[in-house]
Amino acid sequence: LLTVQQLIISSTVLRVILMCRKQPCEKNQASLQPWPSGKEIQLDFILIGLFNSLDFLASNFGFQGADASFVETIKASEPITTTIVALSWKVDIIGKAEGGALAVLFTGVLLSTLGNAPESSHGDIEPSALENSILTTLKVMMANLCFAFRVLCQKRYRAAAKATDQLDNINLLYRVQTVGCAFLLLPAIANHSHSIVEGMVASPEHITGYLGLSLLNSTAYVIYN
Repeated sequence: LLTVQQLIISSTVLRVILMCRKQPCEKNQASLQPWPSGKEIQLDFILIGLFNSLDFLASNFGFQGADASFVETIKASEPITTTIVALSWKVDIIGKAEGGALAVLFTGVLLSTLGNAPESSHGDIEPSALENSILTTLKVMMANLCFAFRVLCQKRYRAAAKATDQLDNINLLYRVQTVGCAFLLLPAIANHSHSIVEGMVASPEHITGYLGLSLLNSTAYVIYN
Protein backbone atom coordinates (compact mmCIF):
# COMPACT_ATOMS: atom_id res chain seq x y z
CA LEU A 1 0.00 0.00 0.00
CA LEU A 2 2.87 2.35 0.82
CA THR A 3 4.51 1.54 -2.51
CA VAL A 4 1.34 2.33 -4.47
CA GLN A 5 0.91 5.56 -2.53
CA GLN A 6 4.46 6.63 -3.34
CA LEU A 7 4.01 5.78 -7.02
CA ILE A 8 0.74 7.74 -7.23
CA ILE A 9 2.12 10.85 -5.53
CA SER A 10 5.39 10.83 -7.47
CA SER A 11 3.42 10.41 -10.73
CA THR A 12 1.26 13.38 -9.75
CA VAL A 13 4.33 15.50 -8.99
CA LEU A 14 5.83 14.58 -12.36
CA ARG A 15 2.55 15.34 -14.14
CA VAL A 16 2.49 18.80 -12.57
CA ILE A 17 6.09 19.35 -13.73
CA LEU A 18 5.13 18.32 -17.27
CA MET A 19 2.11 20.62 -17.23
CA CYS A 20 4.37 23.51 -16.24
CA ARG A 21 6.79 22.77 -19.06
CA LYS A 22 5.80 24.23 -22.42
CA GLN A 23 7.26 23.20 -25.74
CA PRO A 24 8.44 26.25 -27.70
CA CYS A 25 7.19 24.83 -31.01
CA GLU A 26 3.66 24.12 -29.80
CA LYS A 27 1.29 26.73 -28.46
CA ASN A 28 -0.07 26.15 -24.97
CA GLN A 29 0.64 22.43 -24.92
CA ALA A 30 2.18 20.66 -21.98
CA SER A 31 5.23 18.65 -23.01
CA LEU A 32 3.71 15.24 -22.30
CA GLN A 33 5.07 12.85 -24.91
CA PRO A 34 2.91 9.96 -26.19
CA TRP A 35 3.52 6.28 -25.62
CA PRO A 36 6.11 4.65 -27.93
CA SER A 37 4.47 3.16 -31.01
CA GLY A 38 6.51 0.00 -31.69
CA LYS A 39 5.21 -3.24 -30.12
CA GLU A 40 8.65 -4.50 -29.03
CA ILE A 41 9.43 -1.06 -27.63
CA GLN A 42 6.14 -1.05 -25.71
CA LEU A 43 6.99 -4.45 -24.17
CA ASP A 44 10.34 -3.16 -22.92
CA PHE A 45 8.56 -0.05 -21.67
CA ILE A 46 6.08 -2.12 -19.66
CA LEU A 47 8.89 -4.26 -18.25
CA ILE A 48 10.75 -1.12 -17.15
CA GLY A 49 7.68 -0.03 -15.18
CA LEU A 50 7.11 -3.51 -13.74
CA PHE A 51 10.69 -4.01 -12.53
CA ASN A 52 10.81 -0.47 -11.16
CA SER A 53 7.68 -1.06 -9.06
CA LEU A 54 8.94 -4.46 -7.85
CA ASP A 55 12.26 -2.84 -6.90
CA PHE A 56 10.34 -0.26 -4.87
CA LEU A 57 8.11 -2.93 -3.30
CA ALA A 58 10.97 -5.23 -2.28
CA SER A 59 12.91 -2.28 -0.82
CA ASN A 60 9.93 -1.30 1.32
CA PHE A 61 9.64 -4.88 2.60
CA GLY A 62 13.33 -4.69 3.47
CA PHE A 63 12.86 -1.45 5.42
CA GLN A 64 9.95 -3.09 7.23
CA GLY A 65 12.17 -5.84 8.62
CA ALA A 66 15.43 -4.06 9.48
CA ASP A 67 17.09 -0.76 10.31
CA ALA A 68 17.43 1.74 7.50
CA SER A 69 21.23 1.81 7.84
CA PHE A 70 21.46 -1.95 7.26
CA VAL A 71 19.06 -1.86 4.28
CA GLU A 72 20.97 1.01 2.67
CA THR A 73 24.23 -0.89 3.12
CA ILE A 74 22.82 -3.84 1.17
CA LYS A 75 21.26 -1.49 -1.39
CA ALA A 76 24.75 -0.16 -2.05
CA SER A 77 25.63 -3.58 -3.51
CA GLU A 78 23.55 -2.86 -6.63
CA PRO A 79 26.66 -3.02 -8.87
CA ILE A 80 26.92 -6.76 -8.08
CA THR A 81 23.47 -7.70 -9.39
CA THR A 82 23.68 -5.21 -12.26
CA THR A 83 26.99 -6.74 -13.38
CA ILE A 84 25.64 -10.31 -13.10
CA VAL A 85 22.64 -9.42 -15.28
CA ALA A 86 24.80 -7.51 -17.78
CA LEU A 87 27.24 -10.41 -18.09
CA SER A 88 24.43 -12.96 -18.41
CA TRP A 89 22.88 -11.02 -21.30
CA LYS A 90 26.33 -10.28 -22.77
CA VAL A 91 25.85 -6.52 -22.78
CA ASP A 92 28.96 -5.77 -20.72
CA ILE A 93 32.38 -7.09 -19.77
CA ILE A 94 34.43 -6.43 -16.65
CA GLY A 95 38.16 -6.17 -16.10
CA LYS A 96 40.28 -7.54 -13.27
CA ALA A 97 40.09 -4.30 -11.29
CA GLU A 98 36.30 -4.22 -11.53
CA GLY A 99 36.10 -7.88 -10.57
CA GLY A 100 38.26 -7.27 -7.52
CA ALA A 101 36.13 -4.30 -6.48
CA LEU A 102 32.95 -6.38 -6.80
CA ALA A 103 34.51 -9.16 -4.70
CA VAL A 104 35.31 -6.64 -1.95
CA LEU A 105 31.75 -5.29 -2.20
CA PHE A 106 30.30 -8.80 -1.92
CA THR A 107 32.47 -9.47 1.15
CA GLY A 108 31.11 -6.28 2.71
CA VAL A 109 27.54 -7.47 2.15
CA LEU A 110 28.29 -10.76 3.92
CA LEU A 111 29.96 -9.02 6.86
CA SER A 112 27.06 -6.56 7.13
CA THR A 113 24.53 -9.42 7.13
CA LEU A 114 26.36 -11.24 9.92
CA GLY A 115 27.01 -8.05 11.86
CA ASN A 116 23.34 -7.08 11.77
CA ALA A 117 22.37 -10.17 13.78
CA PRO A 118 22.68 -9.33 17.52
CA GLU A 119 24.54 -11.69 19.82
CA SER A 120 23.03 -13.45 22.81
CA SER A 121 24.24 -13.00 26.38
CA HIS A 122 26.68 -15.88 25.80
CA GLY A 123 28.29 -14.14 22.83
CA ASP A 124 26.66 -16.39 20.22
CA ILE A 125 24.55 -15.12 17.33
CA GLU A 126 20.91 -15.97 17.88
CA PRO A 127 19.59 -18.22 15.07
CA SER A 128 16.31 -16.28 14.78
CA ALA A 129 18.15 -12.96 14.53
CA LEU A 130 20.52 -14.36 11.89
CA GLU A 131 17.56 -15.78 9.96
CA ASN A 132 15.83 -12.38 10.00
CA SER A 133 19.03 -10.67 8.86
CA ILE A 134 19.47 -13.12 5.98
CA LEU A 135 15.81 -12.75 5.00
CA THR A 136 16.13 -8.96 4.89
CA THR A 137 19.30 -9.27 2.83
CA LEU A 138 17.50 -11.51 0.32
CA LYS A 139 14.61 -9.02 0.04
CA VAL A 140 16.97 -6.13 -0.64
CA MET A 141 19.04 -8.20 -3.06
CA MET A 142 15.79 -9.02 -4.87
CA ALA A 143 15.16 -5.28 -5.11
CA ASN A 144 18.66 -4.86 -6.52
CA LEU A 145 17.99 -7.60 -9.06
CA CYS A 146 14.79 -5.87 -10.17
CA PHE A 147 16.77 -2.65 -10.53
CA ALA A 148 19.31 -4.48 -12.70
CA PHE A 149 16.58 -5.81 -15.01
CA ARG A 150 15.05 -2.35 -15.19
CA VAL A 151 18.42 -0.97 -16.32
CA LEU A 152 18.75 -3.76 -18.90
CA CYS A 153 15.27 -3.12 -20.35
CA GLN A 154 15.86 0.63 -20.35
CA LYS A 155 19.11 0.21 -22.26
CA ARG A 156 17.36 -1.99 -24.83
CA TYR A 157 14.59 0.58 -25.17
CA ARG A 158 17.04 3.46 -25.67
CA ALA A 159 19.02 1.44 -28.23
CA ALA A 160 16.04 0.16 -30.26
CA ALA A 161 13.57 3.05 -30.16
CA LYS A 162 13.35 5.44 -33.09
CA ALA A 163 13.79 9.15 -32.56
CA THR A 164 10.00 9.64 -32.47
CA ASP A 165 9.69 7.02 -29.70
CA GLN A 166 12.48 8.41 -27.52
CA LEU A 167 11.09 9.99 -24.34
CA ASP A 168 13.05 12.54 -22.35
CA ASN A 169 13.96 11.67 -18.76
CA ILE A 170 10.96 13.30 -17.09
CA ASN A 171 8.47 11.71 -19.49
CA LEU A 172 10.20 8.34 -19.13
CA LEU A 173 10.06 8.48 -15.32
CA TYR A 174 6.42 9.60 -15.42
CA ARG A 175 5.41 6.69 -17.66
CA VAL A 176 7.44 4.24 -15.57
CA GLN A 177 5.69 5.36 -12.39
CA THR A 178 2.21 5.11 -13.92
CA VAL A 179 2.88 1.63 -15.35
CA GLY A 180 4.08 0.42 -11.95
CA CYS A 181 1.01 1.90 -10.28
CA ALA A 182 -1.22 0.10 -12.78
CA PHE A 183 0.36 -3.24 -11.83
CA LEU A 184 0.05 -2.78 -8.05
CA LEU A 185 -3.10 -0.67 -7.59
CA LEU A 186 -5.74 -3.43 -7.68
CA PRO A 187 -3.77 -5.89 -5.47
CA ALA A 188 -3.17 -3.09 -2.94
CA ILE A 189 -6.87 -2.19 -2.82
CA ALA A 190 -7.93 -5.84 -2.58
CA ASN A 191 -5.52 -6.66 0.25
CA HIS A 192 -5.61 -3.39 2.22
CA SER A 193 -9.12 -1.97 1.75
CA HIS A 194 -9.65 -1.92 5.53
CA SER A 195 -6.51 0.18 6.07
CA ILE A 196 -7.56 2.56 3.30
CA VAL A 197 -10.97 3.11 4.90
CA GLU A 198 -9.40 3.63 8.33
CA GLY A 199 -7.04 6.22 6.88
CA MET A 200 -9.87 8.11 5.18
CA VAL A 201 -11.86 8.46 8.42
CA ALA A 202 -8.87 9.47 10.56
CA SER A 203 -8.66 12.92 12.16
CA PRO A 204 -7.91 15.86 9.79
CA GLU A 205 -4.65 16.59 11.65
CA HIS A 206 -3.48 13.02 11.18
CA ILE A 207 -4.41 12.99 7.48
CA THR A 208 -2.77 16.36 6.84
CA GLY A 209 0.46 15.37 8.57
CA TYR A 210 0.58 12.01 6.82
CA LEU A 211 -0.04 13.49 3.36
CA GLY A 212 2.57 16.16 4.02
CA LEU A 213 5.23 13.54 4.84
CA SER A 214 4.13 11.44 1.85
CA LEU A 215 4.44 14.40 -0.49
CA LEU A 216 7.89 15.23 0.90
CA ASN A 217 9.01 11.61 0.52
CA SER A 218 7.71 11.24 -3.05
CA THR A 219 9.12 14.62 -4.13
CA ALA A 220 12.53 13.64 -2.77
CA TYR A 221 12.27 10.37 -4.72
CA VAL A 222 11.49 12.27 -7.93
CA ILE A 223 14.42 14.66 -7.39
CA TYR A 224 16.74 11.70 -6.65
CA ASN A 225 15.79 10.02 -9.94
